[in-house]
Amino acid sequence: MSVRTLDRMFAEHGSEEVLGNTDERSLDVLLESGVVRPAEDGGGYEVVLDKEQWNTDDAAGGLRRLDGALGAAMWPNEVTWCGDPVDGEAFVDAYTEEFEGAFDTTGEYEASVADYVDCGDGRP
Repeated sequence: MSVRTLDRMFAEHGSEEVLGNTDERSLDVLLESGVVRPAEDGGGYEVVLDKEQWNTDDAAGGLRRLDGALGAAMWPNEVTWCGDPVDGEAFVDAYTEEFEGAFDTTGEYEASVADYVDCGDGRP
């Protein structure tokens, strides 16, 4: 959920603004993990949505460290594209509270997240 939200934040506000609001340690984790990388076109950064491309082994701090960095990127940045602005952490938390454990398959979950991040109700 946080990765999709971060991707949309980049699209809406620009990667430089979003990353500029993120503390340096969290930014380092996002880059080291491969969740964020320099954009292939040479302008700014992009979010890597394919988990297979991420480096989340224990040597890189694992998923726990990545989750912390994503959270640190969410709270200082706003979701402005779905009505009244709300910080990204509140946006992600609202989804999690409503849908945690609600889906049987990864496909259902991914469809729900995509719908929610695009201002839907999260029900695929």
